[in-house]
Amino acid sequence: MYDWRRMSDAERDALMRERRELNRPMHSPAHRFSNCSSRYHVTAACYEHRPIIGASEERLVGFSAALVGTVEAWLAHEKGRQHPAAGAIGPESAEAGTPIRTIQAGVPASAGQAGPCKAGVPASAGQAGPCKAGVPASAGQPGPCLLAWVVMPNHYHLLVSCGDILGLLHVLGRLHGRISHQWNGEDGQRGRQIWCKAAETAMKSERHACVTLNYIHHNPVKHGVCTKWREWPYSSATSWLERIGHEEAAAFWAEYPVKEYGRKWDM
Repeated sequence: MYDWRRMSDAERDALMRERRELNRPMHSPAHRFSNCSSRYHVTAACYEHRPIIGASEERLVGFSAALVGTVEAWLAHEKGRQHPAAGAIGPESAEAGTPIRTIQAGVPASAGQAGPCKAGVPASAGQAGPCKAGVPASAGQPGPCLLAWVVMPNHYHLLVSCGDILGLLHVLGRLHGRISHQWNGEDGQRGRQIWCKAAETAMKSERHACVTLNYIHHNPVKHGVCTKWREWPYSSATSWLERIGHEEAAAFWAEYPVKEYGRKWDM
């Protein structure tokens, strides 16, 4: 979006011609299913990176709960399709447990929550499931689960293991629509664009997934909203640290450093 504004008319015409030839959407990311990986980094930002999510603590808490609940419900639906005997969940009920409502600060709710949550953290991402505690995925690809997440004032990141990424993106799009309707009503700004479309990146390797997990948990520090992971409650970082311990987390950070990850696109 920002590159587009700096382009000349000739450069814009050339870019549109190229996108048409490649059969890509004119002004949004092309979504692709990967045959090589079931792990994806999904990110979405507020239009022009305006801090609309972070307009209030209540909004951060409520959206964190709704986002994690929506993703976990969809992944449970996917598990049900893979293992019908375990009790399949229909597409409608996959979204039914995530009403977009104002949630009292510090008391979020999310689908499948298995215990008390701390300071606005909806749920431990992927706590119960085939995903290992400290490692995003192991050889043989894990089943559907939410591996890491963070909600920032103007964007969010997810690391998911998901067979049907296009289905998940569709569900996130519907969440964006419901959230936009609610927030624009609250702010008296009907018709305002809140979201840019979500984009997904398939993990190319085990290392790529591990670095992405560290990147997501480090995102609040990167953007200067806190100095330590535990200080930002709208993230899976605290539950992840509690599961694996400080020593293993430090070793994991040293082995999979973030370096310049996201420098050109996470602003």
